[in-house]
Amino acid sequence: MELQVETVSDPDLCLLEVAARVLRLHFIKPRAPAEEADRFLDVGGRDALRRIRTMTYESATGVWGKLAWWHNHIWSSEETWLRTAAIWEIRFGKTVNFSSIADWDRWITHVASTAQSEPDEDDAMVIQYADYRLKALIPFAVSIPLAMVARWTGRRSLLRPMNGLQRLLLWASIYPSFMKPYQHYAYLRGFEKKHQYAQDIRNSVGLDSENNLI
Repeated sequence: MELQVETVSDPDLCLLEVAARVLRLHFIKPRAPAEEADRFLDVGGRDALRRIRTMTYESATGVWGKLAWWHNHIWSSEETWLRTAAIWEIRFGKTVNFSSIADWDRWITHVASTAQSEPDEDDAMVIQYADYRLKALIPFAVSIPLAMVARWTGRRSLLRPMNGLQRLLLWASIYPSFMKPYQHYAYLRGFEKKHQYAQDIRNSVGLDSENNLI
């Protein structure tokens, strides 16, 4: 994929992507950091972070802006997003100086989406979201006998809605496989100041401009 190649070739984007995967593997998936995040959320952090999340949605301009917000946030649950935000603020809140709430939300959303994904066995840079396909395939499978009954009985009032529903569910099961890899890397490119954020990470861990240890 072209965007994937561009991400790997760009030192800033590559570092941000690697950082998201490191966070997923060492801070979001393990139990101890997750429990720390849960304690933070339980003492008021949940409401505060949820207000920020709602604010980013409300600041999206027009119908298309809100649809874009929804499309970029559906790849992780709200709970994963909240826990990711909590872990980031607890452990790394002062590491990167985000220039806007929009960029902060983009980073948290990207990390949360990465956290709720599973790398492909053959290519670690390919993102898999099998749970979304399964959620659409199950109702699609359930709809098959209903569609067969509609065809056998010849009831057009039932047949047409079932055909439409089946097409929608089939498309919903196929859509993540094609769109998510594109969205994953395209969304990463949308930062206002990606170089600044990557440089903040370099400074915190001791890397040069090509991401080599100093």
